[in-house]
Amino acid sequence: MGKPLRVLIVEDSEDDAQLVLRELGRGGYDLVSERVDTPEAMDAALKGGAWDVVISDYTMPRFSAPAALKLLQDTGLALPFIVVTGAVGEETAVQVMKAGAHDYVMKQNLGRLASTVERELRQAEVRRERKRVDEALRTSEQRLKDAQNLGKIGSWESDAATTTVEWSAETYEIYERDKALGPLSPDEEAGYYTAVEAARLRESIRVAVEQGKESDFDLVATMPGGITKYLHTWMRPVKDETGRVVRLFGTVQDITERKQSEEREKQQRVFSEALMETSPACILVVDSDRKVVFANAETDRVLGLSRDEVQGMIFGEDFRLLDISGAPVPEDQLPVSRILLTGQPLYSIEYAFDSSTGRRILSISTAPLFDETGSVTHGVATVEDISDIKRHALELEQAVERLQKAMYATVEAMSAAVEMRDPYTASHQRRVTVAACAIARELGAGEDSVLALSVAGRMHDLGKLKVPTEILTRPGKLSPLELQMMREHPQATYDLLKGIDFPWPVAEICRQHHEHMDGSGYPQGLRGEQLLLEARILAVADVFEAMSSHRPYRPALGVEAALAELQSHRGTLFDADAVDACVRLVREKGFALD
Repeated sequence: MGKPLRVLIVEDSEDDAQLVLRELGRGGYDLVSERVDTPEAMDAALKGGAWDVVISDYTMPRFSAPAALKLLQDTGLALPFIVVTGAVGEETAVQVMKAGAHDYVMKQNLGRLASTVERELRQAEVRRERKRVDEALRTSEQRLKDAQNLGKIGSWESDAATTTVEWSAETYEIYERDKALGPLSPDEEAGYYTAVEAARLRESIRVAVEQGKESDFDLVATMPGGITKYLHTWMRPVKDETGRVVRLFGTVQDITERKQSEEREKQQRVFSEALMETSPACILVVDSDRKVVFANAETDRVLGLSRDEVQGMIFGEDFRLLDISGAPVPEDQLPVSRILLTGQPLYSIEYAFDSSTGRRILSISTAPLFDETGSVTHGVATVEDISDIKRHALELEQAVERLQKAMYATVEAMSAAVEMRDPYTASHQRRVTVAACAIARELGAGEDSVLALSVAGRMHDLGKLKVPTEILTRPGKLSPLELQMMREHPQATYDLLKGIDFPWPVAEICRQHHEHMDGSGYPQGLRGEQLLLEARILAVADVFEAMSSHRPYRPALGVEAALAELQSHRGTLFDADAVDACVRLVREKGFALD
């Protein structure tokens, strides 16, 4: 099998192209080829394929070797370009070679074409390798310059005999010196340092020259503008073949930011340690093996253990946490395990812990500590004993429960008082409460709204205690005076309830349940968003129940009549959403008051 060769032939004659290919085949090449004879075809071939060599006739009807060479050069492809021609003068051949062609072969001497191609392929590889080396060298030099610039590293060289010094551009920048002034003289440089450090620098140079020893150390320099810089200097003696030091080579690096960062970190460590020691909370630092490596003095108060006992304990082993039910917490669910795995902080997780004085309830918050690679190396746990808080919370919860029972007992007592005087009003209030709570849930109102309505519904007509019974039960139309007395019951209800400290605005809900969305209601003539949501719901439930149910002064009008009344005044007298919810409950979800 021959050597593979991809050849692009620029030739207008198919016969001449075949001669070229036959000679290359004789030279042992396994060929892939394409023939072109116009600039457009050559451009397309160069863009569409990968070629090893371009072989071009010199003169063609629509193209020429110089034009083909120029087109190849414009692409930037470093391919050998060989001219094959029948008759060309020596001066023309020299011109095309100067333009960049690599060789030319006469058509009557095609026998040397294969060897010419082989030589040029080798030369092309040499040129490509040289280009790669040059590019790598340029890249390396640029990276070195970038590194010196980023690392604020300057370099210098000194002749041991003449003491003349050369500085890099970075060294001038570090010393804030104009290049036009040249490097600092020894006396000028000494002025940047204290007497002690200047003497140390001179001694290092003497030892390097006389004893050939390298040295590196830090210096504190004061710049001409008064700014203090921390510098790290390194110097190495360069010897001749006899071992005599002839030059000194050195670097100087501005390490001010690093020194300042180290000082900040030191101060932060001191501050953190002081903060942890003086914290009123128990603070534990745990390593990646879940072992406690630091504990402050609050361990005795919070855990019932001394700090010496706690330090060295391993979470999940001798330091055992339980869940609130008393079951051991699995190893992967321990707070320190979770932050070591996820790197995410945890806040106020409650655990049980058995101390020497009994079971305690602990609240533990944990935060990860990272190294410079971003890996979690330690966890900091803040631990607080909340046993008393939990006990007080339970006592408070029980007290609240007792108060709620007393409150509901009061509501029942008031409702019973109404029932004793007017059984129809009491029954009405219970049924309105059921409807109002159902509408609130259908609207997606919060549980607070439902609870508020469960109380307000049972007492919304409490003010009717002030209305004579004969007016409440009289059939037919009421007189203006009697109607006015009836319309005073929402305000009367408010006056009876306003002094009771309910968790919800019960008194106000009751006062507003006869208000209308358009402001035509009573007793205050409120409108729209001035009305509490619960009052709007209660108003719809009140009308729905009143029209649906039997009254002592008239028979029941029926559910459909009640819905029709609500829909006819939807958005004007009654809240549109509350009306829609009531209709859905009855017609789609089968809600009934009985």
